[in-house]
Order: sequence, then C-alpha cells, then structure tokens
Amino acid sequence: AVAAQERELLTLEAALARAGIVDSADEPPENPRLIGPRAEADAARALVDQARLRPNPEIALEAENIAGSGAFSGLQATEYTLSLSQRLELGGKRGARVRAAQAEARVATLSGALSVAQLGRSVRERYVEAVAAAARLELARDIVERNRELARIAGVLVDVGREPPLRSLRAEAALAEALAELEAALAADSTARNALAALWGEATPATDVPSVFPEIEPPATLLASRSALRLQVARAEREAADAAIARERSLGIPDPAISAGIRRFEES
Repeated sequence: AVAAQERELLTLEAALARAGIVDSADEPPENPRLIGPRAEADAARALVDQARLRPNPEIALEAENIAGSGAFSGLQATEYTLSLSQRLELGGKRGARVRAAQAEARVATLSGALSVAQLGRSVRERYVEAVAAAARLELARDIVERNRELARIAGVLVDVGREPPLRSLRAEAALAEALAELEAALAADSTARNALAALWGEATPATDVPSVFPEIEPPATLLASRSALRLQVARAEREAADAAIARERSLGIPDPAISAGIRRFEES
C-alpha cells in the first residue's frame, strides 16, 4: 500500500491573507469585496486635492466686423479683442468646499476600514464553521470504519454459528446509518469550505482546513465600545452632512470677476 500524501491544510492566517485582511508575501489577487471600498476612499482623497484648487482664469478672443459689406468687407475693419478674466471666490467658498471634501474622505476611509474589519470577522466565523465541519467529517469517517469492522466481526460470528443472523443485520444497519452520516458530513464540509472561499471571490472550495480549532483573537476595532468603527462612521457622516450644508450656504454669495484685455483695430 502506498501511503497517502498529506494534504496541505488552510490555516486561519492563510485564509485572512487570501481575503486581503493581512499582508501576504505571495501577493494574492485583489478581493472583490475590498476593491470597491478602497477605490471609493482613493477617489474621495483625490477630490480633496481637487477641492483645494481655485477657479481657473478664462481667456477669450473675439473678432468683429468680419466679411461684411462696404467698408466692412474682408478684414479691413476687423476688431480683435483679447481678454483675461479671473473669478474671485467670496464667502469662504473654497474653505467650505475643502472641509466638505475632507469630511467625505473621512467617511470613505472609515467605511473602508469597517468593511475590512467586518470581512475579517466573517472570515474568522466561516473558518471556525469549516473547522467544525472538518471535525465532524473526521468523526464520521472513524465511525464508519468502526461500524465496518463491527459488521465484519458480526458476519464472521454468524457464519461460525456463534451469533444469530439478527446480530449481523443490526451491524449492517448501523453501518448503513454511519455511511449516510458520512455523506451528510461530506456535504456539510464542502458547503462550509465553499462559503469560506466565497469571501475572497473563489468559485472552487477552499483547501482542506484542520479539524482542530485555532486560537482566535477577535478584532479589537469591533470589540471596543466608544471607538467602535460603526460609531465613528456615523459621526463622520453627520460631520460630512454639516460640511455639505455649510458649502451650499456659501454658494449664496455672488463671486465678482476681474477682467482685463486689449483690443486691436485693423484700420488704426
């Protein structure tokens, strides 16, 4: 008989790395569950830099009296005007715009951190469920082997006349029940590993997990009371709403524009 090769077991740390919760030297592919929140946070930070920009100056070139009739035919009396104008923001528009963008960026950043923490908790929960399913599967296999051996012994005893046939029938029934439990355990194990692999976007079941429960430390960010991320996100959203109101109120003050230019008369 050839000894079965030991299969690679998925540890909790490896599962967290696959999900993108912790850094990994293997650089796993991006988790679809984290791409969106991270992209939103990056976009919100970019909008802060854009909010700091002042209005761009405007340049205009006008031409009059072109291709008319009489004295204005052709380009004889053409007038060219080149002007440059700059809008001046009043009423604290730029500061209000920057504060609103910073508040939105904080909301996006905290929401992304909350998504990572929630995903980490889900990975830990489903990993424990997969370990429990693996333990039940291992127990079911042991029970099948034991009942198979008992059924064999009962068959031998019946054959030699030391036990009635009912003993063998009972042993076969117990074996059939154990095989049914094994099939159920196999299905539960596959379902648990599928649910775990779905957290990092894999369609195939995750690698086998050990049947021994690991030491798990819950994320401190979700256990803390006053500094919980949910509360921080709610406060950030309220501050962002206040900043957005202040920004819209600042738009009620009109902005003057300063312009200067030169005009050229073709005739003179």
